[in-house]
Amino acid sequence: MEEKEVLELFLESIDEVLGMSIGEFIEKYNEVLPRFDIVGEDEPLNTVIEKMIRGKDYIIVVDSRNRVKNMITYIDLLKYLGMKQERILSTALSSVHGTLRRSKIPGEVFKNIRVTVLSTPLPPHVTVKHNAREALHIMESMDTTYVAVVGDKNKAVAVITLHAIFRAIIKELHRRIKEKTSQ
Repeated sequence: MEEKEVLELFLESIDEVLGMSIGEFIEKYNEVLPRFDIVGEDEPLNTVIEKMIRGKDYIIVVDSRNRVKNMITYIDLLKYLGMKQERILSTALSSVHGTLRRSKIPGEVFKNIRVTVLSTPLPPHVTVKHNAREALHIMESMDTTYVAVVGDKNKAVAVITLHAIFRAIIKELHRRIKEKTSQ
């Protein structure tokens, strides 16, 4: 297969994937989507850590009516617990901040910190009726690499990332190359 043909198939694959509704994208390319879980906005931080230990890449924070309010990524955990632990602890435990700054943080501290301390304000989100191209534009305009996907009644159903979109395009390209070479 010539380089020009592969490039044409690649461009066709991009159009195919980006033209899909988010619902179709989720159904067809579910295996490329990141793993996520949902927690309530009043959950303790250790719940998020436990979910990430179990392999969840994104944690969607919802209110009491299951509406998406925030999102927490492993990067949020690294930033806040690693590089900015003092700031979080000073907010959550201002009376003992000086002591904690010079010592190891006891695990009990995390039970007092709620997920809302770490989560980003209302994350970018799309509905299952949007298409992947619209999701991509939202990511670009909000300078992020992910969007939460909501279904009926604004309930979270998935997370779509730039990486997942690219992997879907590559899968589509492989399918097209295989189809073309088997003719």
